[in-house]
Amino acid sequence: MKYNDSVLRQSRFGDNLMAWSVNLYVNYHISFAMISRLLKEQFGIWANPTHFNDRNYEWWRKFKPEVDHCWQIILKSPVIHIDETTVRLAKGGDRGYVWAFATPQTVFYHLTLNREPGFLQEWLKDYNGIIVTDFYPGYETLKVSQQKCLIHLIRDLNDDLFKNPFDEEYKKMVKSFGQLLKKIVATIDRHGLKKHFLKKHIKDITRFYKDFLEAKNKSDLSAKYAKRLKKHWDSLWIFLLHDGLPWNNNNAEAAIKAFAQHRRGVNGQVSERGLKEYLGMLSIAQTCRYRNISFLDYLRRKAGRTF
Repeated sequence: MKYNDSVLRQSRFGDNLMAWSVNLYVNYHISFAMISRLLKEQFGIWANPTHFNDRNYEWWRKFKPEVDHCWQIILKSPVIHIDETTVRLAKGGDRGYVWAFATPQTVFYHLTLNREPGFLQEWLKDYNGIIVTDFYPGYETLKVSQQKCLIHLIRDLNDDLFKNPFDEEYKKMVKSFGQLLKKIVATIDRHGLKKHFLKKHIKDITRFYKDFLEAKNKSDLSAKYAKRLKKHWDSLWIFLLHDGLPWNNNNAEAAIKAFAQHRRGVNGQVSERGLKEYLGMLSIAQTCRYRNISFLDYLRRKAGRTF
């Protein structure tokens, strides 16, 4: 197929065009094949999709120091939010796990081929801050102070209440826990995450413990949750004793949702190498988003060359 003189030759493609393409691929989940079609239809520019695939690896290598810097920033943060999700890889449909590490301003993604927490034990062995996580048992092997996400707990409580609407004892436990948390959130809304104001609720959680966890539970479901709450009790309320420590894992969950949007189009089709490259660029993109910075402008500024 021949193109007229207005079509730019592929050899003239510069970093601005690549920055635009990477932004569409990472932030808007548009494949390089589709980007190639958009360029031809809208701008009269023809580019083979393999050109973007090949240069994408170059850009991943170029920006890898920036990605590594994101991790160093997170590691120095007093609080790290952690969450994980699954992904199917192209080779044999093997399952991988994408981990998100987040602070209010920085995000870092990491891919593993299993859910074992060994790498976390190594990475966080000298970490002296607090991690915010869900109730995955692997986190319990870490010798790090932990705040459990109370939203995860509330979801579980409500799900079981929906399935067991006539368990009055359990219903009373859930209602009382909800009222307890509502009082705490009201304090947070008024004064922020400040221990000076939050520590007054220690007496409230102590009362709940005595009323529902020390009492003899007749309901199997109440007994199950009493056991679970006892096990994690201290890690549920760490945020009452610290300034600026969230009671939820929203920072990491938002980062996971950003990857989940991409997963819809590549699940079972992406290679390990390709996904690692994508996660590196997504780490920068989400960090830009958390800091209210344009990812496209960041790429263009860092690339430093135009066409």
